[in-house]
Amino acid sequence: MSIPRSALLLFFALALGGCGDAPPTEERTVAGFVTDNADMRGIRGVDVVFTSDTRYTASARTNGDGFYEIRVETDSDFGQVVATHPEYQSAEGTVFFDTEERRLDLVLRR
Repeated sequence: MSIPRSALLLFFALALGGCGDAPPTEERTVAGFVTDNADMRGIRGVDVVFTSDTRYTASARTNGDGFYEIRVETDSDFGQVVATHPEYQSAEGTVFFDTEERRLDLVLRR
């Protein structure tokens, strides 16, 4: 059984035609505080990583107050934020960009 040449050409034309049409991206901001669950104080030096549902990533590190701010470029309204620090268990949360800026606070446990 052979596939007609015209069908193959149509298939390849459709496949290649969609390669350069990536969804548009938008810049969004996710920010918040990462705190210690024992005393609710901010934790310095926490690595915070945002990953969109379509795998766009961006990261930041918390300051002395435990504050982070990540400016992300994404083509999805949803993403995951993961906070890690060597002295704590990691924590994660989901962000939904129904507005251009979202706040997501995370609490780490020892």
